[in-house]
Amino acid sequence: MAKTLRTAADEAREEAAAASYKIASLAAPQPPAPVPAPVAPTPQKANKPKKETKVRINIMVLPSQYEDIKKIAFVNRKSSSKVIGEALELYISAMGKVIKEYDSVNIWSAAGAPDLDDLKNTLLNP
Repeated sequence: MAKTLRTAADEAREEAAAASYKIASLAAPQPPAPVPAPVAPTPQKANKPKKETKVRINIMVLPSQYEDIKKIAFVNRKSSSKVIGEALELYISAMGKVIKEYDSVNIWSAAGAPDLDDLKNTLLNP
């Protein structure tokens, strides 16, 4: 095995490298990794009212009505669904009296389904 001869210059170079490493590690200590702050819930999100979700339904309309709905939607830069929804809102608000009458007569819309014995007595004993 051949031994390599180390010169004084090699030793000096290694000592200088070791010294610069020690100086660098002492001069600039690495800060610990930052810990993210806990995120508190914002009161706006907690107090938001629940939005009513849309229901997908199939409806039958005449082809001429559908063409007119698409034209109205195109001119107003809205979807056909939006135009139909707005038309239904107007119709429902115009028929408010009928809806109130229905709610006052309909026994099932009160606080859930009535007791079956009460319903049986009501039907048998008018």
